[in-house]
Amino acid sequence: MIPSALAQEESPIFVEQKPPPTHNERVDALAAELAAVRRALYGLVESLVWAAFAIPLLAFILLAHLPGGLLWPQVFDVLHAVLSGVVALVVLRLSRRLFQPVFRGARMHYAIAVLLVGVLGAGIEITQKFTHGDPSLKDFARDILGALAALACAVSLDRTQVWSRGPWVRWALRLGALAILLRVACPAIRIECQLRERAAMLPRLADFESDSEEPFVYADLGAKLTRIEPPTGFLLARGHAGKVTFPAGKEYPKIEISAVGDWSKARSLVFDVYSDAPSTVRLSVRIDDGEDRRFNTPLMIPPGQSTQRIPVEDIRAADEGALDLAHMKAILLFLYQPGETTVLTFDSVRLEPR
Repeated sequence: MIPSALAQEESPIFVEQKPPPTHNERVDALAAELAAVRRALYGLVESLVWAAFAIPLLAFILLAHLPGGLLWPQVFDVLHAVLSGVVALVVLRLSRRLFQPVFRGARMHYAIAVLLVGVLGAGIEITQKFTHGDPSLKDFARDILGALAALACAVSLDRTQVWSRGPWVRWALRLGALAILLRVACPAIRIECQLRERAAMLPRLADFESDSEEPFVYADLGAKLTRIEPPTGFLLARGHAGKVTFPAGKEYPKIEISAVGDWSKARSLVFDVYSDAPSTVRLSVRIDDGEDRRFNTPLMIPPGQSTQRIPVEDIRAADEGALDLAHMKAILLFLYQPGETTVLTFDSVRLEPR
């Protein structure tokens, strides 16, 4: 006769019965469930708090008229990356709070952060088509780069993950994040240095002698600017000059000159010009200060060479409000709907001291 214990071992239908959970185990399981619920509730509350900050900021980005100039667009590009990095870290934190029971692997939370930043960035760029903004794929790329830089730093500080345990891996991630931010910030740093150099050039504003003037002296709205040897009759010119072709049929073809600096000690804005036209050309001049207040005046450019002067006191007393001469921004020289292609050659745009 087979003993009962041996019969149970050889029986194919025998299933080992687990002992029922102890009181302490039941308490621990309930505490874990309550902790998960509490963590999710805290995550929802934190999400609402972040949304309370994010919604007004998003409305400001989409609707506010932001400052212009050469430097501010570059600063906004840097802010794209920085803000996206902050958003990525917030999403990473919320994902861990809300979805920890669903996604056990840490990599999924990082992927969610990058994905959400990408969706948000794409949405902002698309929405700008219907507002005053200027949608740009480069801005979207900066959003992704900013998110990657921030998450790389987060990975380097996360000692629980296999991919960040080696010291050389952590430092490589941090240096990579720093390289991304420096790459995004380089244009703003370069423009700031160039603006400082340009302010130190006063009273000279443009002489068309170097390609380094290109960011600060350029044609737009159909006009074309070429650095050339002066025409034979342009005896006032020294060195090179700037030939501007204003095409027929365009509404406001223009040349724009960045005029950053303090004009308060100047007597006149002066420039030499040579006209190929057989008759007088009406050249419109607009001068902006740092607050986008404007001075407008027409100048009658005769055939051949001439020197044009605009008194600084006239510029200060603009009809739209007194300009801040200590913080000037730009000079725009343009033709209004030229009936035929017109060529004007400029040189030595400068401030004449008192």
